[in-house]
Amino acid sequence: MKFNAKKLVAFILATAIIAVTFLAMPNEVEAATRTVNTTITNLYKSGGGLSAAVIKKTPTVKLGVNKVVQKNAKKSCYVKFVAPQTKTYTFTFSNMDVSKPNQICCGHIYISTKNGKYLDSLKGSTFGGQSHTLYLGSKRFLQNHKNTGDKLYYYMSKRSYKVTLKKGQTLFLNGYVAGPDKCTRGYTVKIS
Repeated sequence: MKFNAKKLVAFILATAIIAVTFLAMPNEVEAATRTVNTTITNLYKSGGGLSAAVIKKTPTVKLGVNKVVQKNAKKSCYVKFVAPQTKTYTFTFSNMDVSKPNQICCGHIYISTKNGKYLDSLKGSTFGGQSHTLYLGSKRFLQNHKNTGDKLYYYMSKRSYKVTLKKGQTLFLNGYVAGPDKCTRGYTVKIS
């Protein structure tokens, strides 16, 4: 076999150019995370029925990645999502946590939609079947917790929920995060 120095140099140069080109390209464009603060704990007026004023003030999560921060530590808090078009949406919940380091926390996201004067639960596809309540736990909680029984009630660090919504339909996410007192609680939801 005859050694060809020109071909070897050309091959090394071409490989280097390709490598530099791929390294300069971003692998994936990461969407910016929106922070959504909420203190809304009740959507109903005192005489019964939904309060239009409170619903209007309820913070909105949007397509992409949203970090929901609950400022009202001892209660569940609402955020809403308004479907921009009719389609099947995927909500991926993760990173349930509290502001105090090394704390164990768990909780759930209860999903509902407006039906006249009241909210109705809205089941969607999730791990284990159809449900309107998704159970989440921090990594530290899951190290000490053993899931048994029905998979719908499993605590997980990340959980997805798929549901078809009509354009303009509002979905309410009522997040409850159990943990120590006097701390901020929250979770991340990615909507696609």
